[in-house]
Amino acid sequence: SDKDMAANVLTHKVGGEDGYFLLSLSPPMKSNTLAIGKDIVLVADTSGSMQGEKMEQAKKALKYVVTSLAPNDRFGIVPFNTDADSFRSALVPATTDNKRLAVDLIDDLEPRGGTNIGDALKTGASLFKPGEKSERPAYLVMMTDGEPTVGETTEAGILKTITNKEIRLFDFGVGYDVNTRLLNKLSSDNHGTSQFLEPGESMEVALAAFYEKIKAPVLSDVQISYNGVTVKDVYPRQVKDIFAGNQLLLLGRYKGAGSASVNITGKVSGVSKAF
Repeated sequence: SDKDMAANVLTHKVGGEDGYFLLSLSPPMKSNTLAIGKDIVLVADTSGSMQGEKMEQAKKALKYVVTSLAPNDRFGIVPFNTDADSFRSALVPATTDNKRLAVDLIDDLEPRGGTNIGDALKTGASLFKPGEKSERPAYLVMMTDGEPTVGETTEAGILKTITNKEIRLFDFGVGYDVNTRLLNKLSSDNHGTSQFLEPGESMEVALAAFYEKIKAPVLSDVQISYNGVTVKDVYPRQVKDIFAGNQLLLLGRYKGAGSASVNITGKVSGVSKAF
């Protein structure tokens, strides 16, 4: 559909029990003029264990995202091993020149040293200017193949490094040595998801598929409310963004019966919009 927003609902109710519902929200399939400019920081593990095929796959994955950025996007790159570096000290516009310079940086990455996830996340998050509420959705995407070995290594300490609650954090764990509990907690605490790849599985394909889903946000800071019926136990618990061409599914329970309405509000480039 090319409508602004389409909604469908399926319900199931037995006797005097609370009912169940599945609500699907579908933004327009085409994103040509609707997509919001986004901010994205790519945090890439370049520790010694990334040697060989993993490093080559990581480079291809990073280059895919950088070259796919829209002109109104801004981006940053944070390679990390024992230390964490940054492509620039602030986010830069996704111009042709900046993309070319970023690809050159990616080509020069070499695996060495330990795994300082704490400093990497702190450096990546700092590019979003903590405390400043942006009109643009903020995505931090981290790739790593190991547990933290340098700097802050405790799970509790690393979870405290992301204090900016506007950030959506997505992480990719490669191989069998990653701390899955840590990565899952980082993403779930920060409105994101985790994905885990087996050795030999293509990071380029996984990151490309992920980026295709999030590349065109059409509504950010989403709030969903229900009138006419009492709703509870809705999953996902919070929706930060809705993306062009990607259906959003909400599962939950409800009390009562009769006509009900769903109100979806959010922002398009800082301007409030409601459906």
